[in-house]
Amino acid sequence: MEDNVESVSTGKWDVVVVGSSQMVDIVDAAAKKFPNQKYVIYDDAPKTLPANVASIQFKQNEGSFLVGVLAALVTTNKDKFPNATGNAKTVGLVGGMDLPVINDFVVGFKKGVESVDPSVQVKVSFVGNFTDAQKGYDQAKAMFDQGADVVYQVAGGAGIGVLKAAKEAKRYAIGVDSNQNDLQPGFILASMLKNIGEGIVTAVEAADGGKLEYGKVTSYGLANKGVGLTFEKNGNIVPADMQAKINDLAAQVASGKITVPTVVA
Repeated sequence: MEDNVESVSTGKWDVVVVGSSQMVDIVDAAAKKFPNQKYVIYDDAPKTLPANVASIQFKQNEGSFLVGVLAALVTTNKDKFPNATGNAKTVGLVGGMDLPVINDFVVGFKKGVESVDPSVQVKVSFVGNFTDAQKGYDQAKAMFDQGADVVYQVAGGAGIGVLKAAKEAKRYAIGVDSNQNDLQPGFILASMLKNIGEGIVTAVEAADGGKLEYGKVTSYGLANKGVGLTFEKNGNIVPADMQAKINDLAAQVASGKITVPTVVA
């Protein structure tokens, strides 16, 4: 990846876009080596941003707060969710890797669960990568076997195994990044949208108009539609009154009335 970034840093391109925690050191070094090249990095940033690098980050903690609320409502209202047992009052999260951006999902999720019922147990595990769907399946299955009614996947491609495990266990999962609600119909409650594509387009358009702030971080959250929770295509398995409650909480987070903890500086 270092060679790839350097190969497009010769001035031919107005902006070079890179993403994720694995690219932090690479873009930091390239920015210093090619001071006239402009860069956008998403989902992370060097601790000290070079003057030619703009960072766009997403408040996945805010979207995950809503997911935690939903998961807790499910495990404490088994009468409204036929696949929930409610016996263990337990929910889970399977992450891809133990990285700051993934742990930001975790802290938001835990806060959402706690806001509904502090006694609900939250299980967390990490696949170790974002591609091993079998391991994602195995970790989710273990959580379901231990009584979890809902497992939230934040593991990329590995998370597809989580969704499959929900169907086979006849429990529930929650998707991430894009709308995954129809991948396992009847078993996916909702999906937490992380609108990375739209964020990149917005940043590039701002750069084109001379309005992108280099050397700074621009954040996208519930207030500016950088993240969200969608119930579309889920077969109406979440009652309308619960959707309304979650949408109201989203508005409170967007307005600043509710502050969600984060591990991303």
